[in-house]
Amino acid sequence: RHDENDEISARLALDEIQQIRLTQQKAFQSVQIVCLVTDSEGEMFSFGSMTAIGPSSWDSSIETFMPLLIALHKALEPRSDTVDYQEGSGPRTLAGLAAAGSALLMIGGWFFYEFAIVNSEPGGYFLLPVLAAGIWLLSLSFTAASKPYDPGVYRKA
Repeated sequence: RHDENDEISARLALDEIQQIRLTQQKAFQSVQIVCLVTDSEGEMFSFGSMTAIGPSSWDSSIETFMPLLIALHKALEPRSDTVDYQEGSGPRTLAGLAAAGSALLMIGGWFFYEFAIVNSEPGGYFLLPVLAAGIWLLSLSFTAASKPYDPGVYRKA
């Protein structure tokens, strides 16, 4: 949303917050923590521990991120029983990982079978890394599932 000065801003009533999700996301060569806040209508608002300052440049904003994250958790304390606190990847991300891993396994497995097994072509063995990548992506979709976290950790900070 843009305010009267055409700057990005967002306002969200605390009583409309349904979920807080903390995730790790790539910020070029670094990793940042992102807080995704979802309201009762399914709209998301996010803020992160790094700010993009260029196409491949990121600057740490931890000095504003942590106080905002702590204040948000403290403000939501009276509603802790109605807010869903999750950490980890969301269901769409996990479904994407599972789909990509399954596709690599099926396509790579079929070509490996055709070249290496049926036709006895040694070049078929070059598809083993594709199979390994498929297994890796598929395993990520199971191990990176989101889980609840204790919001009290951020209230005490």
